Amino acid sequence: MIYEPNKYIAIHQLISEDIPYETIAAMLNVSKNTVTALEKRENELATIFPSRTRKSKYDPYIKELSSYINYYINQSRNTCQLYKTVKLNSDEIYELIKDAGFYVTKTKFKELYTIENNKRKESYLKIHYNPGEIIQFDWGYRLLNINGKNKRIYFAVYLFPYSNYKIAYVTEKEDGKSFAKTFNKFTNDVCGTAPIFVIDNMKIAKRIHDPTQKDKQLTLLFSELSKHYEFEVSFCAPRRPNQKGSVENGVGIIKEALKKTYIQCFKDLNDVQSFIDEIINASNKRMHPSKNDTCQKLFAHEEALLKRLPQRQYTYYALKKRTVNRDSMITSKNSKYAVPEGYQGEQITLRYNDYLLYIVSNNGDVLAKHPVSRKKKSRTYRVWHMLNKLKMKPHGFTFSEEYRSMPKWLKTLYIEIFNEDTSTFISFLESTQGKQKDFLKKCLRRNQIEYHELTVEILEKEIKRL
Repeated sequence: MIYEPNKYIAIHQLISEDIPYETIAAMLNVSKNTVTALEKRENELATIFPSRTRKSKYDPYIKELSSYINYYINQSRNTCQLYKTVKLNSDEIYELIKDAGFYVTKTKFKELYTIENNKRKESYLKIHYNPGEIIQFDWGYRLLNINGKNKRIYFAVYLFPYSNYKIAYVTEKEDGKSFAKTFNKFTNDVCGTAPIFVIDNMKIAKRIHDPTQKDKQLTLLFSELSKHYEFEVSFCAPRRPNQKGSVENGVGIIKEALKKTYIQCFKDLNDVQSFIDEIINASNKRMHPSKNDTCQKLFAHEEALLKRLPQRQYTYYALKKRTVNRDSMITSKNSKYAVPEGYQGEQITLRYNDYLLYIVSNNGDVLAKHPVSRKKKSRTYRVWHMLNKLKMKPHGFTFSEEYRSMPKWLKTLYIEIFNEDTSTFISFLESTQGKQKDFLKKCLRRNQIEYHELTVEILEKEIKRL
């Protein structure tokens, strides 16, 4: 309403006579809010007239008041519990402001309080990405009905933040073996990799989870991966979603799609992978949120800038510690494997995958190499690893499991060339230690003879040439 002092006086007079606000507004042809504001102003500021001057945002009075509000927002008060404090609430701060000599309405205080409180909220900078420079990775999981049983299914999501192009792979576990498998698939699908690989502080990548440690402390898996593909591993800081938020959004898309789907049961992991591929492909065909093109077309330009892959694909090996028993054997997955003599009671390292098992000393030297046995409780021997044992008990050699485990060509040498003379045969094996095991083929080819024409003298002469 237009500023008319007489009307404000009349409103105040009618309020004192306990006349309803609606009646006063109708009698004086003003808004009901004007009547309500007058009474509120009188209670808080002891005046019925509104201010004629509009306060500037940069008014020194408002600026000083805001600084007081910001100060009290950061303060805490003691409670009935020892050493426990709580932040001041808005009503307590308003009373302190009035005690400090400021005259301000509750409405104006709440406005300033909201502004100062919002200034303290964390916001994030928009990170700029160059094409083909960074790959982001994150895990996700969902409990799904797989062939009539609830099973936790994991999916590994890879994303290029420049184009927002993403790829996901379904796995049964969230371990190093599953990651290496999906990473090899990913690099083959995109035909390259980026110089920087951004991940969170997951256990398969970081050995020490201590914020005071500035060194990356990579696990063996990521140390070998980064050297093999020549990329730098970058860990995002905890609670910093802007550093890896794009790939987390990709994980969220898959989770939401699995949550809302009408599919009640998946046949197997391939069925889940097909469903996720449809979701990811549809997402990649959408427009980029800040670029005038689809994610798929942007990636087509980005793909040309990726680093070329090495000729050999990375081979994953798991690690575990084992102690050598008195028979110079170690146990792995209910199977036993021979270790060279002299390491009984020592703790050694096993590097293994689904096909090969390496026995490594504490110095990093490879002591033995075995194919992984598919049979339970099997024993894998190497006759070269137990020569001292055979020297001590030569007469029982032909009845031992060590003899039965020898390759066919070595048994033939023992029977036909050495005439089952264990001592001479052991001396021959000692001389072949550290030599290439295809020396027999080279011997036959070089001397142009057949297998049955071999003699001990020819073998000894061939060993000296190696």
